[in-house]
Amino acid sequence: MKKIALLILLTILISGCGGGGDLAAPPGSVITITPSSTADTALKITSSSTVQKSVVQIYQIRVTDFDNSTKGVRDTIFNLTYEMTTVPGTTVSDLSTLVTLCDGTSIVNTLAQRQTDGNGNYDLCLVFKTGAGLTYEGNLRVLSGGQSALSKIGVESTIPDPVVSPATLTIPSGSSGLFTITGGSPGYTVTSSRPGIEPVPAAVSSIGGTFSVTIPAGTPKGTIVVCTVRDSAGKSVVTTITVDDPPPITVLPAATTVVAGGSAQFTITGGQPNYTVATSNAAAVVSPAIVTASGGTFTVTIPARTPAGTVTVTVRDSLGATKDATITVQAPPALTILPGSIQVTAGNVATFAIVGGVPGYTIVSNNASVQPGTAHVNASGDTFTVPVLSTVTATSVTLTVVDSIGTSVTATMNIQPLPLIVSPPAAAPVSIAGGIVNRTFSISGGTPNYTIISDHPADVYFGSPGVASSTTSGSFTVTVNPTAAITVTLTVTDSAGQSRIVTLTITL
Repeated sequence: MKKIALLILLTILISGCGGGGDLAAPPGSVITITPSSTADTALKITSSSTVQKSVVQIYQIRVTDFDNSTKGVRDTIFNLTYEMTTVPGTTVSDLSTLVTLCDGTSIVNTLAQRQTDGNGNYDLCLVFKTGAGLTYEGNLRVLSGGQSALSKIGVESTIPDPVVSPATLTIPSGSSGLFTITGGSPGYTVTSSRPGIEPVPAAVSSIGGTFSVTIPAGTPKGTIVVCTVRDSAGKSVVTTITVDDPPPITVLPAATTVVAGGSAQFTITGGQPNYTVATSNAAAVVSPAIVTASGGTFTVTIPARTPAGTVTVTVRDSLGATKDATITVQAPPALTILPGSIQVTAGNVATFAIVGGVPGYTIVSNNASVQPGTAHVNASGDTFTVPVLSTVTATSVTLTVVDSIGTSVTATMNIQPLPLIVSPPAAAPVSIAGGIVNRTFSISGGTPNYTIISDHPADVYFGSPGVASSTTSGSFTVTVNPTAAITVTLTVTDSAGQSRIVTLTITL
């Protein structure tokens, strides 16, 4: 055993007199260190950690008198030393940092005078650095007077062998496997027994690191690949890969139904990528036509005017294996607009729904004054509105809906004008005691222009006596000049034929 000339002096203390007496351990007394080593075997603090850690150890120093009592050894002063004896293979430059003395919970470099308590005991705390391959040994010595005690204390660090998991793995050709390295001394190098099948990466720097191995497509079933992992200390471990055939191709869904003009999505698994996709209908659109990975998807779009029937989708992998899926094509449902006919009063809004056909849809009106709120609808079942201005007169409007393949359907809006209103609706009695009287009325609603007829034009007229009618776009005035008390009827009629009656009661 090689001895290192290093002495860590934890306490240097010269025994002396104090308090009227010699406090050194008297002759015949015994000093013990607990726990203590045997003469040949050191106490070992073991660690398998790959990183450096600190371990706290507590030792009790006890001084007893020749009769195993503590009467004559209370408050004994003593010296402590820890002498490093062996440090095999350590890379620590300052060996004095390996063992640290604590006074209570505080780390100290040296201790001043120390002594046992009234029972002859002193508890000593040492902090040892362990792990990361640190291995060393030393002697803890206690000296007082002519008495001494020694305990061999050491640290032993072991590093576990490297482990790679899984240790064995079956990988289909064209697929990859992932492996994890633990234990050993990082960094690691990884090599393969077969050229062309290489681990990636070939160097792993840390514990818990991973590497992958990809088996090329077409590698025969039963091929064995051995990957060797070697750590920085030269220890090695292997993992064994057995090559299998790729799983059979699966295309999902295996069968589906699509309305002409629609599309379906499929997923490919198994087989050997890459995959090519073809259909029995040359007009069908496949996107993408080449799928590069298992689990990839593609979409088949059926042209809008495709007749009802069946389209076969064929997937072929890079090894020539194939798998079919089936699309049942249905003709689109009849294009319908609901309601097909509606009556709307001017100033209101009509709502329509489009169903069937092939989305999207375009809506066109034959009346520039009555237009849909939107000219396009995306999906079957969606609605659109047609607002009708209050000024729109009685008319019929045709709405035409055209789907994405050109099929069309119409709906009719029968628009009624607003009700004809004459204000005031009935005139108050008219007295002509003061002479000729004029009365003015306003007209709204209906369909301009308006015609007003008096049934007594000699007594109630327009402008001049005897003028029985007048045409206006909004209001009118009559002149009242009767020769006797009478009741006169004024009839207001709009251009659509609506009419209202206003009665004038005239008194003299």
